[in-house]
Amino acid sequence: MVLVLDLYGVVLVLGLHAACVTRPHVVRSDGCLRIRYGAFFALAVPPEAVASVRGDRRYPTGRLITLSGDRVLDLIVGSRTSVTLELNRPLSFTRPLGATEQAHTIRLHADDPRALATALRQPA
Repeated sequence: MVLVLDLYGVVLVLGLHAACVTRPHVVRSDGCLRIRYGAFFALAVPPEAVASVRGDRRYPTGRLITLSGDRVLDLIVGSRTSVTLELNRPLSFTRPLGATEQAHTIRLHADDPRALATALRQPA
């Protein structure tokens, strides 16, 4: 029985990793940033809501999806974030268990922060 549970745990972890790899953040042709965290989280950030974007390497502590008291949303991958989005207005999002919150700043991880910042500044 323990072997079955161990195998189930391995398959679950591999599935979660595959969901994060196959559902990355995307900047659409209209300039909208689609932030995704596997199957758990999705947020569309319209281009007019972004005041500034910059590469900003941080190593926050806490859970994978964290909202601080000053409305900073951290989407932590590998114990780090690498891009900071300052917003013009608060943006509503839904937490993985269904609660709705608002964020003024979003920090996330991108493999290539410069490319993401460039794509947000100059939409196609």
